[in-house]
Amino acid sequence: YRALFDQASDGIMFMPADGSQVMVNQSFARMHGYDSPARMERLRLADLDTPETAKPAPERLRRMLAGETLSFEVEHYRRDGRTFPLQVNCRAIRIGDQTYFLGFHRDITDFKRSQDALRAREDLVRTLVENQGEGIGIVDTRDRFTFANPAAETIFGVNPGALVGKTLRRFLARSQSAE
Repeated sequence: YRALFDQASDGIMFMPADGSQVMVNQSFARMHGYDSPARMERLRLADLDTPETAKPAPERLRRMLAGETLSFEVEHYRRDGRTFPLQVNCRAIRIGDQTYFLGFHRDITDFKRSQDALRAREDLVRTLVENQGEGIGIVDTRDRFTFANPAAETIFGVNPGALVGKTLRRFLARSQSAE
């Protein structure tokens, strides 16, 4: 089991319920900027959590002690003081008469960057489409609008948001009868 702990690609933290110290594997140490787990022996979880991450920690610990397995995001400090995001899966376990927290940590820095880049592209496309002078609409297989830009709403003479959920045929018939 020690070899599995030491060689796991995810960071693993093992901590007594009183939070007095943490035992970590090589991956956990490396992602926090330490060259070995031994360099982290004197650290506590409170030394790693940012103030924002520390706020909900007591409630999470309480829930795990009540038997829940939790999955959540945190932000930790690296050895150099920079912060980084982690996805954590954690639970309380009993070994003999002692309770411990066992947490699996994954650095999600690249995932967050990808999300931010995707969000920025979506915002750009949304801005371009909404400010386009030509009417743009998306109709599903049932002939219902799932999207319409402001120009399309103006063309059909409806209030903002009135096209979504309505059939294209309804508006085409109305505009043809007005001719």
